Amino acid sequence: MSIGYILGIILGMYSNLIILGIVVSLLVLIYVLIFRYNKRLRRYLKIYFKLLFFIIFLCMLFLGFIRISILEKRHGELFDDIDDVNISGRVISEIKEEEYYNFCIVKIDKWNDNTSFKGTKVFFKFRNNQNIDYGDVIIAKGGFSKNRSFKNKGVFQYSDYLKIKGIYGSVEISKIEITDNKKDIGYLGYRVRSFINNKIDLCFDGDENGLIKGILLGNTDDMSDDMIEKFQTSGISHILAVSGAHVACIIIGLEFFCNFFIKSINNKKLVIILFLSFFVFVVGFTPSIIRAVIMTDFILISKLIHRKSNIYLNLFFSSFLILLYNPYFLFNSSFLLSFFATFGIVYMFRKYRFKSKNKILDYFVNIVLVSVYANLFIIPVMIMFYNQISIIFIFYNLIISPIMIVIETLGLLFIVTPDFISKIISIIVSLLLKIIIFSTNFSSSIPFSKVWIITPNIFEICLYYFSIFYFTVKKGRWRYRFIAVLLVIAVIINNFSYVYFKPLTISFIDVGQGDSCLIQTKTNKTILIDGGGLENYDIGKKVLLPYLLNKRIWKIDYVIVSHFDYDHVGGLLTVLDEIRVDNVIISKQIEASTNFEDFKDIVSNKKTNIIVVQKGDKIKIEKDLYLDFLWPDSSNLVSENGLNNNSIVCKLQFKSFSMLFTGDIEEKAEKQFLYEYKNNLEILDSDVLKVAHHGSKSSSIQRFVETVKPSVSLIGVGENNKFGHPNYEVIERLKSVRFGYI
Repeated sequence: MSIGYILGIILGMYSNLIILGIVVSLLVLIYVLIFRYNKRLRRYLKIYFKLLFFIIFLCMLFLGFIRISILEKRHGELFDDIDDVNISGRVISEIKEEEYYNFCIVKIDKWNDNTSFKGTKVFFKFRNNQNIDYGDVIIAKGGFSKNRSFKNKGVFQYSDYLKIKGIYGSVEISKIEITDNKKDIGYLGYRVRSFINNKIDLCFDGDENGLIKGILLGNTDDMSDDMIEKFQTSGISHILAVSGAHVACIIIGLEFFCNFFIKSINNKKLVIILFLSFFVFVVGFTPSIIRAVIMTDFILISKLIHRKSNIYLNLFFSSFLILLYNPYFLFNSSFLLSFFATFGIVYMFRKYRFKSKNKILDYFVNIVLVSVYANLFIIPVMIMFYNQISIIFIFYNLIISPIMIVIETLGLLFIVTPDFISKIISIIVSLLLKIIIFSTNFSSSIPFSKVWIITPNIFEICLYYFSIFYFTVKKGRWRYRFIAVLLVIAVIINNFSYVYFKPLTISFIDVGQGDSCLIQTKTNKTILIDGGGLENYDIGKKVLLPYLLNKRIWKIDYVIVSHFDYDHVGGLLTVLDEIRVDNVIISKQIEASTNFEDFKDIVSNKKTNIIVVQKGDKIKIEKDLYLDFLWPDSSNLVSENGLNNNSIVCKLQFKSFSMLFTGDIEEKAEKQFLYEYKNNLEILDSDVLKVAHHGSKSSSIQRFVETVKPSVSLIGVGENNKFGHPNYEVIERLKSVRFGYI
């Protein structure tokens, strides 16, 4: 059921009905042929894959396909940006406070009097003085905007993250009316969560406050991005996910408490089942806690009905139930990390469990082994989502695991005990939290504590897990050699074709309001021109690096910094600091800048080769491909708006194809440019133009555009940017030259 349903979800996300029909037909054909002509395999089919099982598998495949297809259709057709909408719904989250507005999640009942999208969730943004609470039934009016993300493959997609949560966009409220307040079990969970948060706020400050909320409730809102990143670097980010360890502590505490009041063993189990189900409402419906609770409930129910519990069936059936509730969880890192870690612990622990005569030694060694086995199975998932792994996680988990057990146990006692006892417990817990924070800061600062890794392909992931299975199977290993050989061949062919059989590729990277372009040559040389940059968002770490690693780029041959405005160089600073760059191309600087000083510090520490270019320089990249540098003129730099007007202008020439990169040069530079090349204007003629200064009205004068004569013009801008780029007149100039405007 689980495997069929998962396959159906994948097919529904990435294919259509025709592909589904082909896959099902092939499965049926293979089943029939094996059953009809191969006696040996037929015997195995009768034992393991009876016809009824095969029919159930196909039914679940269709169910998964239909379920995800309906949701995708709703996401595709539901909303677009609308200036004026009327919404009625109910608040289903706590109110989060920002500097200028508050926001919450609302489940919609009606959308412009349309009830067909009932149950859809949206963010509500409203004024700080508006008194709204969880459970309020509201009627509101405002403007809707859909979820947006950077459009690059391999980059964290905020819109997909919200899709997993069932949130379709945000409504900025202009008018709101509260008509009722409905209280349910979700409201009760919210009140308990608020009580715990308030109690924590009274006893913990600073980093300890955010960390204890993360450990007990899985709520990392009060943790800084820097602290969360350090936990990821140290390989212990799993402690911020409420999962099996919390459930184990709760069960121990409940059993101890129930011993005083309940004599019946079965009644104790029922109390635990009910309490764990309510606990999910308190901490939120995250995949890790849902999995842990469902599996625990299955074990307890099996004991109630006197049936043996199978841990593998529990694991797969819990995944089926979770994905039935929300198919998008299949593409969520929390879901995959939780299930792969649990499967790894169960599979490896049954085969390789430490046993000795010393029970205390057994306990501590097996705690470490649990962490090792979990990390062994989640490495590919970590790389897929974060492109990095920690190489110190084994040592660090050896320190952290015992401390975490104490913190989780004392933390639960802290919640349920009176205030005067809670104060005493908080002193001990705070000390332990300080130890974790200090050791995390130290471990994350160790050189090479984390390793950046290119995104693996499906064949490499399959080979990794098959290798674990192959070397842990004690009997009949020879049967699997054929599959191993096929996987190795597939990996070799895939990587060989990726490196040696690809054309010249020029990719413009979505970095918001900024420029960035990646050039990959036929011989696998890489050139990165600019890297975008936003003041309050690390474009380099969150967009550029993941994009490059997803493209399987672990080093860059040439980085070209057109000029040192932050929206061009900000992302490059992170790239230069994190991965190998052989050469950096810059021009002579007319004025000092903070960005240039930061750049010099990084390239000096990394000992990166710097090439200073000027008008007339040429760099041969490979056969038939070179960069011709046309600007700036080092002997006659433009003084007016010096950073922009002395941007590097270079022309990429590949056989008969050419492309002109213009940085942020403005009218002053363009006129001087045309004057200096008045006897050789044909050198500017290019098939593609990267339009200067994001299409600003201060650039791309008519004569300059007419001289370049581009078939295609590309403009790097942020959607709905505050500068009004690109300028309408610039667009008309480009259109007038040739109808190739994009």
